[in-house]
Amino acid sequence: MKALKRKSNGTEVRVLQFFLGVSADGIFGTKTEAAVNNWKEKNGMEKDGVFSESDWNLIAAQMPELKVGSRGKEVKMWQAFLGVDVDGIFGTKTRASTRAYQIASKLIITGIVTKDVWKMAFSATAAPAPKTSGTNTKKPVDYKQYDSRWGSVKYSTHTKSQTIKNSGCGPTSMADIVATWWDKNVTPRELCALSVQKGYRTYDSGTAWTFFRYCAEKYGASKFVQTTSVETLKNALSNGALAVVSFGPSKWTKNG
Repeated sequence: MKALKRKSNGTEVRVLQFFLGVSADGIFGTKTEAAVNNWKEKNGMEKDGVFSESDWNLIAAQMPELKVGSRGKEVKMWQAFLGVDVDGIFGTKTRASTRAYQIASKLIITGIVTKDVWKMAFSATAAPAPKTSGTNTKKPVDYKQYDSRWGSVKYSTHTKSQTIKNSGCGPTSMADIVATWWDKNVTPRELCALSVQKGYRTYDSGTAWTFFRYCAEKYGASKFVQTTSVETLKNALSNGALAVVSFGPSKWTKNG
């Protein structure tokens, strides 16, 4: 991040203020300057009232690892950097925004804030964190379960006759959502394997509905709703949501 001093303002100042334990109004005033000088004195530095790029590098190396369940001022710092609600609790929304930042920064996508992530975020060339609203603003990925790249892959706990092509509609639909919002490298192959591994592949009735909630939690969805209401579905879609729809035999499928 850039060097900060009197009259600086913005996200970087808020992050610094949470670190220093002063009111986080995003404006570098006299109280923030005094807190910076106090921190510098404790660390044997000149009290010049400037929080420099080297100072950012120093605190990046001292930051703890953050993940779901973490709490405290460091979580507030990270949330301020991401531009999400600051409550000091690392929950699913913070994880989703962390994953988005890792994707944008070409880091390993874990949803965990490691020292490498802190270092990237606090570097002089750090890009702003992408904002995640939990709604779709681009054309969704549209995988086909019969795609030759995975259609013939076994999707079963006991027989080769059950493949992604003939029984992997659920994980394929969920892969559309995951690849659109969180991880572009996820395909039906990965989610079908995950379904089998975690026990969501039923013996002979496709994928258990609970698989979709599991994926939403795994990838950090800001909200998940399971409903039988068409009106609820319509409202969600109008607000930018993506949906997986499960239904009986129809003109699209013989079995449902």
